Amino acid sequence: MMTFRTLVSLGAALGATMGLTGCSTFSWFSSSTPKPALPAVAGGATLVTAWTASLGGKLEAPLQAAVENGRVFAAHSDGSVLVIDEKTGAIASRFSLPAGAGRISGGVSVGGGLVVVASNKAEVFAFDAAGALKWKSRIATESIAPAAIADGVVVVATVDGNIVGLMPKTVLANGSCNEIFQH
Repeated sequence: MMTFRTLVSLGAALGATMGLTGCSTFSWFSSSTPKPALPAVAGGATLVTAWTASLGGKLEAPLQAAVENGRVFAAHSDGSVLVIDEKTGAIASRFSLPAGAGRISGGVSVGGGLVVVASNKAEVFAFDAAGALKWKSRIATESIAPAAIADGVVVVATVDGNIVGLMPKTVLANGSCNEIFQH
């Protein structure tokens, strides 16, 4: 006679076995129709490195770069942004977050005449292409993704799952920016 303990052990073993074999064990999860063969790829491409540029120092995390008007904008987590000529790789300029602003955590975005980065201190900074600070705004929590810029609005996703829209045209006297929506 099987004990309750034996039945539970057998049930657990059966469940583990079914879990390890996956859905292909059951015919209704698989297809007997053969998949078409992928077409052969003719030719190929040989890639060569056109240029490289050093951001300087070790990165905490890779940050996404942005390209606009023949310039590459690359951020370093230490708070600096490099402006690099897209064709030659020459560093055109470099600028940084204001002193005490923290480290760049969300990559760089460009659009509408702005270069936008977010810091690990939950602030968003907007510069012009030459590196002059246009405005900044505090957000609820840190952003670790590049902002989106469209129709005069800077949209930032935060680590707490919110989306914040910032309107750069409504810069206040203290240099901060009005938040227009948060969801």
